[in-house]
Amino acid sequence: MITGNLVNVQGVDVWVNPENSRMEMSRITEPTVSAAIRYHGGDHDMGGHLIADTIAVELAELMADRTQVAAAQVLITGPGRLRESHGVQHIAHVAAVEGEPASGFRQVMSLGRCVHNILAELDRLNDEGAALRSVLLPLLGTGGGSSDIEKTVDRLVSGVAEYFRTHQGSRVRTVYLLAYTDAQEAVCRTALNLQLAQEPGEQQ
Repeated sequence: MITGNLVNVQGVDVWVNPENSRMEMSRITEPTVSAAIRYHGGDHDMGGHLIADTIAVELAELMADRTQVAAAQVLITGPGRLRESHGVQHIAHVAAVEGEPASGFRQVMSLGRCVHNILAELDRLNDEGAALRSVLLPLLGTGGGSSDIEKTVDRLVSGVAEYFRTHQGSRVRTVYLLAYTDAQEAVCRTALNLQLAQEPGEQQ
């Protein structure tokens, strides 16, 4: 578990961006993981204004003629300036929320599938020669997704444990949950302790 602001995190190979199913990144002024990744991954002028929207442009190019992707689908982009500033190698954009006109966003049904798809994509890249050993996993869909934090964390932790049980050859070694607030940290700690108690014979 890593606590606090995303932009203070250093040395984690892959950051997960909990994106909507249209893969439209947040405006840089919004208080979201997507906005932070978009802003800090781009180029800025002397006044700090974004002048090269590197990650959002690459994500839009991956979407090509599509207007949206399926729930839990993952698209991988480069990290832009986050490579030099934070040591990030890739951004994994996962469709963790779905939107409805005039109704906002809701968390997708299968968070376990989100986790599986993220880790499977990283292992695919590792099979192709990458060296991705760590990933930073925010609490998917708990920002604008109108979701229950405790259920979300339980599903994420269970999803990670299930992936490693069924993919013991995975080269990914560490999955960090990102807990931004004290309340989120308490929920994460409880879920992680419960997982340890359920599987005392396995290294977590």
